[in-house]
This record gives sequence, structure tokens and C-alpha cells, in this order.
Amino acid sequence: MEPESPAFVHALSQKSSQTNLLSLNDDVLYILMEELSSIIDLLSFMRASYFLYNLGIPILLKGTITLTTENGIHSFRSFLVARTYQERAHLRKLKIRNGEWHLRYPVVSRSSVRTSFAAILRHATHLESLEIEVCRPIFKTRYPIAIKALASMTTLRHLALGNASYARNAIHTLLEDLSSPISTLVIDGSIDANWNSMPVILLRMKDSMTRLSLSVVPMFLPLMQLQLPHVEELSLTVQGELVSPEYLPRVFPKLKGLSMTKYEWMWGSEEEGTIIRRRHGSFGWSSLDFVSSDPESLLHFGTTCPIRYAHTCSVDSSSFSAFSTFLTSAKPSVLRFEFTLSGSPMALFNIDVDPLYDALSAIPHLVELYIGFTFVVVNPADSARFTDAWELFLRFLQTSSITTLVVKINLSDGDCTIPSFQRGTTQDRAFEIIEKMPKLYRLLMSTYWENGDEEYWHFHRGKPDVSEEVDKEGMKAYWTEIEGPIWEHHQHRY
Repeated sequence: MEPESPAFVHALSQKSSQTNLLSLNDDVLYILMEELSSIIDLLSFMRASYFLYNLGIPILLKGTITLTTENGIHSFRSFLVARTYQERAHLRKLKIRNGEWHLRYPVVSRSSVRTSFAAILRHATHLESLEIEVCRPIFKTRYPIAIKALASMTTLRHLALGNASYARNAIHTLLEDLSSPISTLVIDGSIDANWNSMPVILLRMKDSMTRLSLSVVPMFLPLMQLQLPHVEELSLTVQGELVSPEYLPRVFPKLKGLSMTKYEWMWGSEEEGTIIRRRHGSFGWSSLDFVSSDPESLLHFGTTCPIRYAHTCSVDSSSFSAFSTFLTSAKPSVLRFEFTLSGSPMALFNIDVDPLYDALSAIPHLVELYIGFTFVVVNPADSARFTDAWELFLRFLQTSSITTLVVKINLSDGDCTIPSFQRGTTQDRAFEIIEKMPKLYRLLMSTYWENGDEEYWHFHRGKPDVSEEVDKEGMKAYWTEIEGPIWEHHQHRY
């Protein structure tokens, strides 16, 4: 019986086994409890005896504590208050999630939640990470008890505040009074009424901050006078007009990773982007480890330096040229993008994908490619355009040095029948790729159809080669194995 299996945990929790269990050395018991695969298993173990309950408390608190209900907040407050200082010191990460629960309770009830939350913070003497999915029920300017408790903490390093638009004044007060040396700050939602004072707040954090995520950011935010020399990872959701795009490299000179999202109406044409670049010169960073943005923003912001990992949104007929220009300058070694065939039949037949593949072929060190083909047009006559794009893609693969390839074919949005992409042919398409690429080491391939059917194929070159159909969970496992070290580190999903 495996130590982490439910049957094992259940057996240990039975009274008949307590004598043998408690005869084990404390260190052995502690190691066993640390190896349990979930909090539920750990709690089952702790219920076996009062001794095991106390032994498991440090292990329980060392993980991320997630509270999702009003009762959960009150209960955890009672639990934490009853613990010793040494036990409370193990609590390092706390999340308040699923914020919609507060809508079911009256204002008086929310006030009691703030009181309990403030008590938790006062007893969380070594808390380093706090994430609040919905700030409104927790923070209220007229009831500042939670704000004061959080502002007085000195151990926080990671602070993430979601749904900030509905608690903007309280959050602004909190940031002004914050005592902790924050290294990671995440604000999800606009606090636009207070943006003009944000530079002063950020300047107070400049010596400790290494990661910053702001959403939504008006681009008139007066950052020009700032310099945050230690920020290495930046995530922005922007709106409004960009007057001086070159200020970002000046404000964040040591940046290594940039994630940027914009509203569709923000930018003009690629020609306007070229004018901006000519006006300001080749402004930007000398190099970046990671960039995630849309093709137009990549050009407008001048991120034409060498980039190791690049992730962009769906590339279609309107952004082929911008994306190709970016690839020519950045030459990433790892690239992830979605290639979309959509629009009217006339638009489809006017798409010229050759420049895109030419740009890809010109990247000498492109070793990992994550590409999606999405076909959205419902006119059966247009299926030939998809087939043409696929044939060009195979020709590009023949000349590439890619060793890891992830391909997603999405046919779920249209009614077109594509003869070479029928159900059951994912394996055939995978073998087409493998034959073209003798240097290919790893291939993940998925196909999605309009009725919800899905097919997954995995290839791993070795001794012997592994070529297999897998289910959705198997594909997720392989996907994490391949991309986890890169994307999980750089993509900020706070």
C-alpha cells in the first residue's frame, strides 16, 4: 500500500492502528506526514490522535493556506490564535479566494470578516505571501481595521490584490502606509483615480521590488521620473494613448521578462509604429529573457533586441507583417504563437504566409516552437487555404533546427471539412512532421473538432522511439514537463 494512498491514510486513522503508529520515532512520523500528497490526507492523518494533530500543524502551515468562505476565515482565525508563537511562525503563504461568497452576506457580516482577517494578520508573524482575489469584502476605507493590520506587517514580500477597482481608495491608503519591503506587487483592476500618486508609492519600494504587475494602467501614468533598478519581471495591462514608449526601458533598466496586454483600439497601423521607432531610434533593452505580448505592441515598444523566449497572441492576416519584422530582430530560441485563418473567404485567399515562414526559417537558434493553427471560416471552399498553409508549414519544418515542437490544430469553430484532417488522422499528421524533421526530439500534437472531439499524440525520440496516442490528462502531463520550467516561471498568473 502506497504511503500517499487514501487507503493507507484511512488505515492509519483507525483506532486499532494507533498503538503501532505512535510507537514510531517522531522524526519518522514527521517525514511520513510531509510525504502525504494532499492536505486532505494530512488532515486524515492528524485526526488519528492528539499527538499527530500537533505534530502535523507545522506541515499544514508550511503549505499555502487557502480560505474560500466566511466561515473559513473565522475558523482559521480561531485556529491561529490558539497556536503557539513557534507554530504560527510556519505560516508563510495565505490566499483568500472565491470572493463571490461575500455578496450573500449583509454589511455587518462583512465587518466581522474584516475583524477576523485583521486578527489573522496580527498573528501571522512570519507571513511572506498574501493573495486576495476580491478585495472589496476585506478592505473598506470606513472600516480600516484590516488595512491597518496589513500595513503594519513587516514580513510581506509578495502582495497580490485582485478586483482592485472596487476598493481603490482603501488599496491606495494601504500602499501609502505599507511597512513591508515588497518584492512582488500585483494589482489587478484599475485604481485610476489614484494613479498620479503611484510613482511616490513605487519609489518607496524601489530597493526591494523585483516583480511588478499592474492592471489596468493608463499610459498617462507619470512614470517618466522614476527608475526602478531592481525590477526584473514586469506585467502590464495598458489603456489610453502611448505618448513616449521609450520610457519603459529607462524606468526598468534591468528588466528580463515583459508581459503586456492592451486593448484592441490602443494602437494604430504598423506604419505608425515604424514612425515611432524612427523618431525615438532603437530604444529598448539590450536583451530580454522573456516577452509576452501581441505583435503590434512588440514593434511599438521597440522590443527589437534579442529575446530568448517569446510568446505572442493570435497571429492573423493583419499582423503577419508585424510579427515577421519582430522575429527578424528578436530571433527567439523558444517561440509560442497561434496562427489563425479566419475572416471572409476573400480575406483568406489574400493571406500570404510565406513572409511569416521565411522569418521563422531565418532564426538560427529556434529550438522550441509552440504553434496553433485555428481555422474559423465556415465556407467549405476555403478548406484549401488551410491545407496550403499546412503544406508550407511542413516545408518550413524541413529547414528548421527545432528539437521540441508543440502543434495545436483547432477546427472547432467552423463547419469546414478538410480532407486531410479527419477524425483519427492526428497520428498521420504527426508522422508527416516526424519524417520532415530528423533532428526533432519531442512532439506534442492535438486536434480539436467542432463537436468537442479531441485527439492527442506524443512522440519522444530515444532508444527506442516513443510514439503514442494519449488522453487529455496525459497530454497535460507532457505539456507541463516540456514547458513548465519556461512558461510557469515567466507568465504571471497571480
